[in-house]
Amino acid sequence: VQATIERLAEGGEVAAIRVYDRGGTIVMSSDRMELGRQVPLTAAPCASCHGDGTTGASPAQEAVEVTEAGTGEGGSTEEVLRHLSVIANEPSCSTGGCHSGDAGEQVLGVLDVEMSMQPLAAALGDARMQLLGTTLALFVAIALVAAFVFRRFVRHPIAELQEGARRIAGGDLSTRIEVRGGHELALLATDFNRMAEDLSRAQREVDEWSRTLEEKVEERTEELKSAQHQVLHMEKMASLGKLSATVAHELNNPLSGILTYARLVERELGE
Repeated sequence: VQATIERLAEGGEVAAIRVYDRGGTIVMSSDRMELGRQVPLTAAPCASCHGDGTTGASPAQEAVEVTEAGTGEGGSTEEVLRHLSVIANEPSCSTGGCHSGDAGEQVLGVLDVEMSMQPLAAALGDARMQLLGTTLALFVAIALVAAFVFRRFVRHPIAELQEGARRIAGGDLSTRIEVRGGHELALLATDFNRMAEDLSRAQREVDEWSRTLEEKVEERTEELKSAQHQVLHMEKMASLGKLSATVAHELNNPLSGILTYARLVERELGE
């Protein structure tokens, strides 16, 4: 059993293995220098059975705890996982001839196994580094995906809207923006195209009104010219009438004298 214990402790994962008798003496150990050493009943290996430092206490079958042990380099302490297991005096032991003289005892001893926490700490350190690396890689991947999504679905549509607004401001009302998807920027592009269509329609209406207004102005100009021509003709006729009246008036006086003379002559001849 001693040789088996020593072999188990050679791997490094097992810090120490000890077997205590019921009196607290180390009867087997992975470190031969500890053989025969007495530990007080209040020490951790004995506390499972002698928690108050007295005998006869009800034993706990197992106990597991993390503690410090002086097994590091240079006698330094390191954390170990201690597993204490009570070696009970079972009937097969007390009646089988092995421990017949201890038939009245409940406990034959305690098995103390200390597992080094260094492999676990190293594994935890590796897990932390892996988690950190995975987190950084995931963060970079998320950042790249976010940058691609932002460029594809935000920056590019906004640049198209800016270019479309610049072209419309320059007078190109035929500008339209390609609508892709159903997100907010796509809806904004749809509204932009509708606005451009309304502006183009309004421009066509303004041009049509301008052309119609020119035609109406020309028609009114022709009507005004015709009316002016008629007014001039009427003024000429009025002036001619006035002239005729004046001439008739001027001619009326001599003719009236001649007619009077003729009537006198006719009267004289008649007499």
